Amino acid sequence: MRSGPFENDWVRINVADGTWAVSDPDSTGSSISNSNGINSITVDTTSNTKYVDGCVHYKELLTPTGQPFDFSDKPVEFEGYVHLPNTGWADTGGASGGVGNPATGSRTYCVMGVCTDPENLPLPKDVLGCGLEWQTSTTRLYRSICRNTSNSAPAGTINTDKAGLDNIAASDVSAGHKACNRIQFRFQILKSEQLAGGTLDPAGGPRSYYLVWTDRYDNGDMRSVYNYAAGQRWGRERTSKLYVWVAVGRGSTGAGSAAQIDFDCYYKATLLEGGNNPSGKTALPS
Repeated sequence: MRSGPFENDWVRINVADGTWAVSDPDSTGSSISNSNGINSITVDTTSNTKYVDGCVHYKELLTPTGQPFDFSDKPVEFEGYVHLPNTGWADTGGASGGVGNPATGSRTYCVMGVCTDPENLPLPKDVLGCGLEWQTSTTRLYRSICRNTSNSAPAGTINTDKAGLDNIAASDVSAGHKACNRIQFRFQILKSEQLAGGTLDPAGGPRSYYLVWTDRYDNGDMRSVYNYAAGQRWGRERTSKLYVWVAVGRGSTGAGSAAQIDFDCYYKATLLEGGNNPSGKTALPS
């Protein structure tokens, strides 16, 4: 059950408004701006294969009353939305178009999520996020997930997972589906009593078992819904704060020139009712 006073509305990300800190160890991003709600960043040819090692903007999540997100007892639900409104498109028959920011096959990505330890970027211990990525294919974007499930000391290892979205054909274009350039996702941070087996993971630390993601075409039509077994452990750094982040860069080697990425991202973080039931309340919904 949602706890009304702690439920946030959707927040549109403006990385140029002066409220976001930046981690960019390779100086990947430049020309950072926002026009009519659309963020724009130029990325160089540096390969940032872990996503969070690219140009990352981040800020602390706060409840509507201005309090930190303490998830030591109360579960958290996080929802994210990534849209590449000006990306290029191409179908398997050779037709193409679009603005091209970013271009098809440009190896660019835009991934967002949360972490507890942005001071450890580009290797946060507690991190989970999802987004969109162009690889070398010109006819399909990829779904990209970032997490750190390793329990090896001192900071684990960032893991990434990619899955190809719709391979655009002429019939898709005729239906108004030029690209799967939108993705929406959500996950929860929940209490867990599972005993950890490694030196980094805390026994009973909160966990995100699944990440649910939905990709949409450029006209907003939904294509699919999937569950991804994230298995992300939390609380290895802290349980009293959460930070939202959005990262852009090049997801693989071989980029020949700089690329402009236009991205429109939103997030919603909700502090749910506590894991311990207050006196007079039942654990079951009425």
